[in-house]
Amino acid sequence: MVGMNRTHRARTLGLIAVFMLVAWSRLGSVETELQCPDGCKAETRRPGIVAYELAGTAERADGILAAWGEEGRAVARRNLILDFAFLFTYGLFLFLAGRALADALPSTAPLPRYLSYGAYGFAWAGAAAAVLDGLENTALLVMLEKGGSTLLSAMAYTAASLKFLLVLPAFAFILGVGFFVLSWRLLRKLRGSSTVPADG
Repeated sequence: MVGMNRTHRARTLGLIAVFMLVAWSRLGSVETELQCPDGCKAETRRPGIVAYELAGTAERADGILAAWGEEGRAVARRNLILDFAFLFTYGLFLFLAGRALADALPSTAPLPRYLSYGAYGFAWAGAAAAVLDGLENTALLVMLEKGGSTLLSAMAYTAASLKFLLVLPAFAFILGVGFFVLSWRLLRKLRGSSTVPADG
């Protein structure tokens, strides 16, 4: 976000976050439709998309596809296509937010400097997770059409596992440290305004 002032950065990140949350919410609705075609009755509950991502073998993938049937596959296809929008927004959000956080941390003391390095690292981790998510979705979409594959199941499993290992700590670090930095700045601002002497 080179060349952006803080207000522009905040607005850009806010807009991306809104799109990310909308996509995430829509994914949740589609996932519910996939797992619970008849109101989440135990006897009709189907495997979810995460089970498909982590199937790992052609046999397990075929078992999930058979449990879904044609109607379930259509819902899963919508889920995976929508996930491309979600992965783009969360990857962009983590990358830009991590870079902004790293730039906002002072480099004069050891702890903020190390946190800045961490923010840069997790910014790239978020972008890498989005790329892995895209590879995973591509493999899963191909299997939806052609059936289980040893190679594609292993590819999806590996990409999904690495994605989760990257994206979860990236969100935790960037949001956690970002909240701390914003709170600290707000507290300093409030303390500064309270020490300004009154006129007269």
